[in-house]
Amino acid sequence: EIETWMKENDIKILALQETRIGTNSKEARGSYTWYWSGENKQIDEQYTAGVGFVVENKFAKYIEDIIPHTDRIIQIQLKGTCKINLICVYLPPAPRPEEDKEKTYKTLEKLSKK
Repeated sequence: EIETWMKENDIKILALQETRIGTNSKEARGSYTWYWSGENKQIDEQYTAGVGFVVENKFAKYIEDIIPHTDRIIQIQLKGTCKINLICVYLPPAPRPEEDKEKTYKTLEKLSKK
């Protein structure tokens, strides 16, 4: 189980890719909160994207914002002495259409310029 592994290894935030969760949502599970970013607008058994973060609840006080950009990019903003941005990216695999890859690269480029 992911939460047990996080606790044993003292991991406060974990990024996930290929979650296959097709919605933007938040789910509290015990000592951790799961944040999902997905855009599966149609029922598709082949849907393999989806990204997310798992955050230990004690660490949640540092979260300023969770931004689900696409089903392949999610961002978490943390507050502290300086603002920290973590971006979880799941790039489209080689067999995916070029337009899917370009869309993801353009979104990532726009974020990195901020």
